[in-house]
Amino acid sequence: MILNFQLSCIILLTTLLVSCTKNKHLSSNQKIIVDPNILVYDTLAGVRIDSIQGTESHLECLGNYLVITSDCPHYYISLMSLHSDSIIASFGDKGRARNEFIDMPHIPYMSCESNSLLYCQDGTNKVTKVINLTESIRTGTCIIDTVYNHTNMNQENTTFLLNPKVRISKHDLDYDDPRNPVFYPPYFTICKNEKTREIDIFPELIDTKLSSLILIAYTDMLRIKPDCKKIVQVFSFMDLFGILDTETGHYKSYKMQQAYGWDFFEQMTSLDEAYKKVCFFNVDVCVTDQYIMLLRDGRKIHDYEKNHEDKTGSEINIFDWNANYIKSFYVPEHIIDIAFSDQTNVLYGLTSDGILYKYQ
Repeated sequence: MILNFQLSCIILLTTLLVSCTKNKHLSSNQKIIVDPNILVYDTLAGVRIDSIQGTESHLECLGNYLVITSDCPHYYISLMSLHSDSIIASFGDKGRARNEFIDMPHIPYMSCESNSLLYCQDGTNKVTKVINLTESIRTGTCIIDTVYNHTNMNQENTTFLLNPKVRISKHDLDYDDPRNPVFYPPYFTICKNEKTREIDIFPELIDTKLSSLILIAYTDMLRIKPDCKKIVQVFSFMDLFGILDTETGHYKSYKMQQAYGWDFFEQMTSLDEAYKKVCFFNVDVCVTDQYIMLLRDGRKIHDYEKNHEDKTGSEINIFDWNANYIKSFYVPEHIIDIAFSDQTNVLYGLTSDGILYKYQ
């Protein structure tokens, strides 16, 4: 079946149930957007195109390339042509030189102003390196244009640079003393011309004495819209995502109908109980200028960890940047990472053993 992602032409046949409710755990309102029981899946046939080295890998369609980051010791970054499905360059050695990386770079995204500049955070999270893709492809080595050192930031931050004078950081769940972890809620900061604005998204954390459960509850993934105007925050163990407007600082979260809320975690009396009741909803997320695509699982944590490879096929739910549900797809392979090219209307999926598929 040919994949048709001209979703702007799709008429949504489902009436979305919308309501706004105050939640002590979230500063913005939540919209209940769609009943998961009425999702309709189109099945896509996949073609195996490559295998990726390394035990951990990530895909992003950025500009003219499928950018593959992995923990392969010989190179951390590979570029695949979106038109030929062939690797045209691999670079990024392990090391501490300017054009090397301490660890596998993460959260790659393209410059808001140029399709030839790739931004990556180094393993320390305190450094963002800007890779000149044109020169890196020409020379076959990693050519760094600029290195940004982020000051006064914790180890676990994710930072997006909109331009040299504007950066947005997400400060993760944190605590001072590991012997008695009193957690501080996650929050965003928007720094413009060295003036910092804090965006509090969690005025109150869940009330539980299970420290590990707090870490599970707030596990998330961040992606930035290619035009850099919005950031999506997708939670792994909540059927929920939030959208931050990078210009206004406005944040709103959206929860799937019938999904449990934050108070569900407060009902857990042990970590063992939580593992049997808490679901692993969202495995990965990719974004385009039009869409947010969520790679789904839905199994309980216990079942996911015990029988990870037993799952057959994968589901992908698609939303626009206003959190309207568009449609869903099913692929026969059990994939753990996705990327989508709006240039070629091709979806890429990666399995846990490094097999790369494309769907169109």
